Amino acid sequence: MEFKKTIRDIDLQGKILLLRVDYNVPFDSSTGKISDDSRIQATLPTIKYLLDRNVKIILISHRGRPRGYDPSLSLKPIAAHLSHILKQPVNLLPKFIIPDIKHEANKMAQGSILMLENIRFHSGEENNDADFAKSLSSLGEYYVNDAFGVSHRSHASITGIPQLIPGFVGLLLEKELISLGKVLNQPEQPLTVIMGGSKVSDKMAVMENLLPLSQNIIVGGGMAAAFIANTGYSVGSSKLEEGGIDLANKITELASKTNTEILLPSDVVVAPEINKYVKGKIVDINSVPANMMILDIGPKSIGAFGDTISKSKTILWNGPMGVFEIAEFSKGTQKIANLVGAQTSRGSTTLLGGGSTAEAAQFFDINEQVTHVSTGGGASLTFLEGKELPGLKYLIPKINHR
Repeated sequence: MEFKKTIRDIDLQGKILLLRVDYNVPFDSSTGKISDDSRIQATLPTIKYLLDRNVKIILISHRGRPRGYDPSLSLKPIAAHLSHILKQPVNLLPKFIIPDIKHEANKMAQGSILMLENIRFHSGEENNDADFAKSLSSLGEYYVNDAFGVSHRSHASITGIPQLIPGFVGLLLEKELISLGKVLNQPEQPLTVIMGGSKVSDKMAVMENLLPLSQNIIVGGGMAAAFIANTGYSVGSSKLEEGGIDLANKITELASKTNTEILLPSDVVVAPEINKYVKGKIVDINSVPANMMILDIGPKSIGAFGDTISKSKTILWNGPMGVFEIAEFSKGTQKIANLVGAQTSRGSTTLLGGGSTAEAAQFFDINEQVTHVSTGGGASLTFLEGKELPGLKYLIPKINHR
């Protein structure tokens, strides 16, 4: 990976700066309020570093996947929330009228913040429109990427702007690259990778890239059904993605060549449907009833996985072990979360990647018990696949890095 200059590597005193962040945070549908502001909190070190240097900050972010203007996806409540946290105004500009934005930026005091409205309201963002990127770049002297969560996208505010004005890495993005880079760059052994979630195909490239580095890969979640079916056992009415069994077979064969152990559940929690009112039943994997689906790992599996986790010096966890949002099927994910957290206290490096894993970490309150929880879902997968992130490509390289 090519090392890039960070905001520490340049004199930013008194400059006007475009700061791309990822404030695509969840909202509680019943209250309309932010339900998890961890992505906002994660950018505060960068923002405070810049404010301490009297930088004028123009914040750029998105929220959701709007098709044109959608007031329900406005950044107005996010600007208000950030203003409350920083105890200073964060003024939201509702329209992408460049002369008006420049006028407001010129009126700004040093050490103050403007926020543009949801950048995806403009079609030029996701289309990576050159004219839109040029208009945005004219607003600032420098560009900073602190939006790891969307750095796998080739969008105007991610790859377009830094081709036109000097671009640098923010402190959050730097932390993400260093933390996840520990898995790819000579991780302390044994390295155990915990894979969950629904689809084998989503994690296939990551597993292929990490197999030569890993001593163990623990498989849980919905994707475990494909691996279990590959052994010849019935998985009942569990959803199997098309081609999933073939992918599981490929990973198993590759693991035999790298001497990597694939650990599958030995028992699972099953139920006829995903429903919070349904009672689960624990069965061995060779006894899954035809009318039931696998929704969590069982206690014997938790014990076996825990033995492996306790011997690991580096742990990467991506994907829950079951439908953790429902209490009846949450025990596997919760127990694994606690085991990973406990291993951190024993000196192991523990890294959590992927959106649903971050949600589980928040749900079970282990964020402070692990080494790092990534703010990126698809971006963390792309990075762990060993691919270059488009959001890094055009940032200023660090010469003679040692």
